[in-house]
Amino acid sequence: MRVLAAIDSFKGCASSFELNQAALAGFSAAWEKINVPISDGGEGALEAIQQALGGQKVTVKAVDPLYRAIEAPILITTIQQKKTAFIVSADFVGLTQSIIDDTHIQQSSSYGLGLAIKAAMAQQVETIYLTLGGTGTSDGGLGLLASLLPDFIPAFTKKTNPLLTDLSKLAWSKLKRHPLNQIQLIGLTDVTNPYSGEDGFAPVFAAQKGANPSTIQQMSLQAASFHHLATQELGLDLNELAGTGAAGGLGGACVLLGGTLQNGLQTISQLIQLEAKIQQADLVLTGEGSLDAQSNFGKVPYGVANIAQKHQVPVIALAGKKALALGQLEQLLTAAFCIHNEPLSLTQAMDKQRTLANLTNICQNIEQLYLAFHEKNASKFSS
Repeated sequence: MRVLAAIDSFKGCASSFELNQAALAGFSAAWEKINVPISDGGEGALEAIQQALGGQKVTVKAVDPLYRAIEAPILITTIQQKKTAFIVSADFVGLTQSIIDDTHIQQSSSYGLGLAIKAAMAQQVETIYLTLGGTGTSDGGLGLLASLLPDFIPAFTKKTNPLLTDLSKLAWSKLKRHPLNQIQLIGLTDVTNPYSGEDGFAPVFAAQKGANPSTIQQMSLQAASFHHLATQELGLDLNELAGTGAAGGLGGACVLLGGTLQNGLQTISQLIQLEAKIQQADLVLTGEGSLDAQSNFGKVPYGVANIAQKHQVPVIALAGKKALALGQLEQLLTAAFCIHNEPLSLTQAMDKQRTLANLTNICQNIEQLYLAFHEKNASKFSS
């Protein structure tokens, strides 16, 4: 019998690899255990890709959303015989590095992410994958563009959100000269929002990054202006491409740099050959920190459960917190459980040792239930 664990990281608590390991520890030696670290493109993406494809992490010097010096890793690996870099945007311009209030969202930018891309280019890669989840910026990707294209935004200074500066004198010619030197740029996202408009990055995502209603309105107007200018100057309508509003508009910046956008979970699943591994399993375990109706939108449990159902493999979801209603996931999962067995504060629930121990414990029970069910059915058929 084979049991496969592909659980997304519990943000701020435990990594995908650690959670998989704890879950599999609950199964006896009668099982072949398969640990598949996974991510939808946010936290844990580098580990998932490195586990599957190998490669080396390289530490990069950059700046965070408020232009403070930081160091963070990128992964250099090989895909289809091409030297490739993986960059997790959240490692450079993430919510965890931001100060979540209106004052700081007006000062923050994605400039540091451009420094990470420059570092990848210095490694002479042919392809760059850029994950676009968990960011703390809402600058339309203009900080990234300013970092890679000096003087693209004449009014830009390293103390402002470039989206909120004068956009009337942008040097559009710089975007017509293949700024990435023919490197293939692929942005990985789990949202489909357009760049501007009522479903654009500012009205949909800026509030959770600290912007107040007045700032959101200003950002929306500036995003619409930039969208109009890009259409006029480059003949490229950012709102016609799904996902350009991802990560505070970083999806749009990727497209302007000649890149493409792909679904993060689908792409990573293909790269780590997840479907082939699930097809060979007898039982699949998946999950994430908080399992709810939002898990249906590009998240790991939904993607794993879809593949498992396709191959008629039972799949169980495990979470630190589980909503009563899971939407479409309820039709895909064999079962779903919260791993905690008593009322806990958030701090207690996010304690790593408690989480891993509870995960092992519940998987011991899952094994017993699985074996009892199959033994009962086997006896029915034999009689």
